[in-house]
Amino acid sequence: MRTSETIDRTRDRGRGTEAGSGHARAATPRAGALVAVAAAAAFLVAGCSASSSAAGGGATTAPAGGGTATAAPAAATDAGGGGYEYSRTDATAAPAATAEAGGGAGGAVGLATDASAGPFLTGENGMTLYIFTKDGPGKTVCYDQCAVNWPPFTLEAGETVTAAAGISGAFGTITRSDGSTQVTYRDLPLYYYVADRNAGDVTGQGVGGVWFVAAP
Repeated sequence: MRTSETIDRTRDRGRGTEAGSGHARAATPRAGALVAVAAAAAFLVAGCSASSSAAGGGATTAPAGGGTATAAPAAATDAGGGGYEYSRTDATAAPAATAEAGGGAGGAVGLATDASAGPFLTGENGMTLYIFTKDGPGKTVCYDQCAVNWPPFTLEAGETVTAAAGISGAFGTITRSDGSTQVTYRDLPLYYYVADRNAGDVTGQGVGGVWFVAAP
């Protein structure tokens, strides 16, 4: 009996071992499948993260040459154009012209002609030059209010008289009481007339019977 019981117990143990091995064999494929699923999920998550980073524009590309890219400034336009005002603090305006046709600048003396007065001398900006018959050779008597109405034709320091073609008389200078240098022509002092407004005006011709255009 004991031998039979021992045999039976041995058989029972064998069956248990086989059953346990079967369960182990069955569990192994299931565990492998779970691992595969987990690995696939991890791969998908990593792929999604990479795609999101690229799509979000987080990456920047450095410009060629390694420098920092900066946008070029918009071109400035005037106030009436694109709404910008551009101030040029270092710009300087071109100097205005000081001479007109038929006239001169500084000590330049030109020549002009009027239908009634005939040919006459012109000074700065083509303004008509006059003589005063009360003056003497190399001497002026026109001062005070006279000099206001008939401004003398003077030279600045360093200026000299340059005459246009067709003017044959001699030029000279005298020193006035205020120290200024007045130009003379044929020894007579030269003047402008305050009433003349434009180059070539001869409104001073014959005034008082003592003022006349300076003939060449």
